[in-house]
Amino acid sequence: MAGTPWTKQTTVSDWIFEENLRGFLRVAAWLVGYAFEEDDWLAIRAGIEPTDDGAGRWFDYELAGRVTLPVALARSDPDAGTGVVAVRLNLSQLNDYERGELAMLTLVMQHQPGPAIDVPERTH
Repeated sequence: MAGTPWTKQTTVSDWIFEENLRGFLRVAAWLVGYAFEEDDWLAIRAGIEPTDDGAGRWFDYELAGRVTLPVALARSDPDAGTGVVAVRLNLSQLNDYERGELAMLTLVMQHQPGPAIDVPERTH
């Protein structure tokens, strides 16, 4: 739904630079109270290898913490080497604040490629 604020949607589709994928997922996990670990990252890296959003090949993953954030990922035009990953998020369990935070995070990940954006490990 183009033009509709994220706070009014239950599912959104967008894109980020692939170099930012790990940082994006770590911050998204932190927002929902999920401890994103190395095993998560290894599974996601392997899972997105054969993906292609144009061909409808997506990789699904859940960040399940205080609430669950289902995430679908697919490389955009992988043969052209665009370095872009399409992202679909199911926001149905998130409140308006969390939805707004994910919208801002996505915008940041679209403007600065590179692995420098990250969050510290969560301590409980």
